Amino acid sequence: MLLKRSRVHWSHWIVIFICFLIPVVTDYIQLVPGDLMWMLYIIPAMILAYYYGLKGGFITALFSVSIQLTYKLSERYFNFMGVNNGNNGIVLVTLSLGLFATAIGMGILADRLKLKHNELEIALSTMKSMAYHDELSSLPNRRKFIDKLSELINDNPYPTMIAIMFIDLDRFKMVNDTFGHAAGDLLIIEVAKQLAKCVSDESLVARMGGDEFTILIDKVTSVDEVEEIAQTIIESFEKPLNVQGREIRVNLSIGIVLYPHNGLSMEVLLEHADAAMYLAKQREGSNYRFYSKEIDTRIFRKLEIKNQLEFALGRDEFTLSYQPQVIARTQQIVGVEALIRWKNNKLGLITPTEFIPIAEEAGIIIPIGEWVLETACRDAKSWFNQGLSQLRLSVNISPIQLIHDQFEETVNRVLKQTGFPPENLELEITENVGLYGLDKSVTTLQRLRAMGIGLAIDDFGTGYSSLSYLVDLPIDTIKIDRVFVQNLNTNSKLMTLAEAIIKISKVMNFQTIGEGVETLEELKGLDTLECDQIQGYFFSKPVSTEIMAELLKNGISVETDLGSEGIGA
Repeated sequence: MLLKRSRVHWSHWIVIFICFLIPVVTDYIQLVPGDLMWMLYIIPAMILAYYYGLKGGFITALFSVSIQLTYKLSERYFNFMGVNNGNNGIVLVTLSLGLFATAIGMGILADRLKLKHNELEIALSTMKSMAYHDELSSLPNRRKFIDKLSELINDNPYPTMIAIMFIDLDRFKMVNDTFGHAAGDLLIIEVAKQLAKCVSDESLVARMGGDEFTILIDKVTSVDEVEEIAQTIIESFEKPLNVQGREIRVNLSIGIVLYPHNGLSMEVLLEHADAAMYLAKQREGSNYRFYSKEIDTRIFRKLEIKNQLEFALGRDEFTLSYQPQVIARTQQIVGVEALIRWKNNKLGLITPTEFIPIAEEAGIIIPIGEWVLETACRDAKSWFNQGLSQLRLSVNISPIQLIHDQFEETVNRVLKQTGFPPENLELEITENVGLYGLDKSVTTLQRLRAMGIGLAIDDFGTGYSSLSYLVDLPIDTIKIDRVFVQNLNTNSKLMTLAEAIIKISKVMNFQTIGEGVETLEELKGLDTLECDQIQGYFFSKPVSTEIMAELLKNGISVETDLGSEGIGA
């Protein structure tokens, strides 16, 4: 309807005037009996009301009837408004025109108010939707989830069982770093759709933020019901999701809590769900875990380590130790490996094996890794400035660092700032680099190699590596894991594997380093296999910068019963 938009075109005013003029003219020439004239005012008014959707049309009809009645009464009993009967028609026309104009104006005003009211309702509805829904995934957001959970807890004096699933995507940061944030956003959208399909309409699926989701299931009848839903979710993600033409495999870690069994408050329930989720992350692939009071205390320690890690750099809690890499027969130090150590005032000494995986999950490994690289280069450069051996400096690099967009730029900047020569730097990567996007890792490694930087595979033979890595990756050194070293003389199969690794390395012109050598027997075993270099407590434990400088100055002297010829000579 045109007037519902609060606008009246000039042509419609003509229609209104004609509708008014018809009964006036008819009354004047007396074509219709006077007692029926009021109908000729009502009919146009009704037409106007119907055609334009105006309340004013009905108001016009009401006033028209009132005026007609007044006119007839005045005609019979007294002069209308003090004038004679001959002028009464003019007065009626004038008043009717005024009433028509007033009614139309009131109709327009009513329509405008209605339009503004509708616009306000739409705006309020939109604001409410934005406040309670995640813009990216269109799922309910954290606020909606919290409000719903609080409502279920507070309004249920005789609580039925409620299940809360806390869901986290494994290695989601790798997707962002490898394929870009646009691909990460699309993956979140696909995951949201998939999760919504796995539960009933009565359940609430929400995005808490980042790669974290929650599912709230009301009126749970049994634990088996919840377990069946969790299993359905995991099975639904067995096939890779298609994102921008790429197939991305998604693993989920699901922590599950039950109300009121695992807590009576919202805060406690979410804390326990988070802890159960971390327990699920301990295993590879998609997993779910229920919270229990007997849950491993390592989960809470892991959460505490994560919290403390965020402040460790700012508190100067990290230090570096250095372990020499030695040619066994000459006992010449040809390289050192920088090893990070962390001592926290609250938690004490935490080993890299424990805190590095947590730092990778939390994304804190990027600034920590940058600090390690810069500190190690400065320390080694200070040894060079003292006239000590121009040895090789080995620095461990996380796969998360390697796929980071700024990693190559970071290495360049550190080398320039410290003045450390790139040909003396060796970056150690682990075998699981392939899990984080092998193509991008290879490209970055090739660029680093072109700068003159050496590359080594650490702990070779124990992770996810294959022989194709030796072809695909531009490496210079293979480090044989301690698992092989400590069992060389007792396990013939490991002895055979270690021998095969060393022989392949020689054919491909790689250097080999035996790690974790602690006994003379282990040293002699590697000597027999013609391993190039040795690293371990047999020659030196990891030491401080100052002690390392003394070792470089005075050398290492350990009785080995090995000749001076052979390996390393």
